[in-house]
Amino acid sequence: PAAPLGISGFDVSGTASVTNTQAGAVWNQVSGDDMNQLVQTKLSISKGLTGGWDMGGFVSKVSSTHVSVAGIHVKYALLEGNAITPAIAVRGSHSRMGGISGMTLNNTGLDVLISKGFVGFTPYAGVGTVYTNATATGQRDESFSQAKSFVGVSWNILLFNLSAEYDRTGKNSSVGVKAGVRF
Repeated sequence: PAAPLGISGFDVSGTASVTNTQAGAVWNQVSGDDMNQLVQTKLSISKGLTGGWDMGGFVSKVSSTHVSVAGIHVKYALLEGNAITPAIAVRGSHSRMGGISGMTLNNTGLDVLISKGFVGFTPYAGVGTVYTNATATGQRDESFSQAKSFVGVSWNILLFNLSAEYDRTGKNSSVGVKAGVRF
């Protein structure tokens, strides 16, 4: 969601997601696995700061492969939201893939988010762009950008948080569920 966590806020969670990829043949070349659906698990933490700022990071693994990903994000709430107005934020992120020798993959993203809380439930949506830079030994470097959009809902009860999200980045779509502690 776009609303900031606040100075005392934390979010610690685990996520499982499935990505339908349109690049099974390419994935087979770089990983040796012939998959069109990638299952990913992620552990993340976010900390609220002052003035509407949040920052966080994550580590992730693509199951049944050696592929791992680590990343960071910084979010700034342009509008913190209240009983009447939604929260609106901008978020910058960066991630780096590991686990495949001779190849690096870096993604940098910029998103705009909107959310509105309703008695424990917070629907949210966002749009943005992901800038990718890939290098592989013996291959030409690749740099490109892709449009990104996502929608989800977050449910809080006491300190417990559950979320579900649909994401579309380029031609690839992902569905994920998250469980954790948020305060």
